[in-house]
Amino acid sequence: MFTRITTLLAIIILNGCFCSVSAQRADSLKADLQLLKSKLIATHPDIYAYTTENRWADLLDSCYQEINDYTDERQFYGIVKVLLSALGDGHLSTGAAPAFNQFIHSDNSYLPLLTYIVADSIFITNSVDNTIPAGSRLISVNSHPAGVMLEKMRGYLMSDGYNTTKKTGVLNQIFYFYYYLAYGYSGGFTVTYADPSGQTKQSR
Repeated sequence: MFTRITTLLAIIILNGCFCSVSAQRADSLKADLQLLKSKLIATHPDIYAYTTENRWADLLDSCYQEINDYTDERQFYGIVKVLLSALGDGHLSTGAAPAFNQFIHSDNSYLPLLTYIVADSIFITNSVDNTIPAGSRLISVNSHPAGVMLEKMRGYLMSDGYNTTKKTGVLNQIFYFYYYLAYGYSGGFTVTYADPSGQTKQSR
């Protein structure tokens, strides 16, 4: 029940993203975050089980500072996911607003890689036209180091406490989506990797 309530709340909040840029946009999005906070405090049975009230308040404040009148749907969706992830509750979930949901499922150009994560290393299992040998270790994408990408992507995902197993499982399925969520649209990708023999190579 709580998961469904929180998901619905996130959908309602994210629906607010689909408006034209205006002088009130930032204030509206910040009000949505305040609504999220109020609903979580009112309904969550133990909101500060894995974080302190002050730490989450500081995170919320930093999220407020990120928002401006040009914050887009992707950025705001990421902010909501970061806030929920910080609570360490694997029963929480988020859902994108319908128009954004359609975009992320049909109208976007994603990183053309399938990956598998082992500890803090990312391995490539498949690529477009098999240009990168399966089993190659990902070093960077568009100069974003693999370790930095992984840390940022895990920050969007919800799991119980400090467990990363669920987060890794999600990333093993849709790493390409979380790359988009973290870094936005890209007209092309420069992938640096170490092939199975250990030789460093690039693919564009």
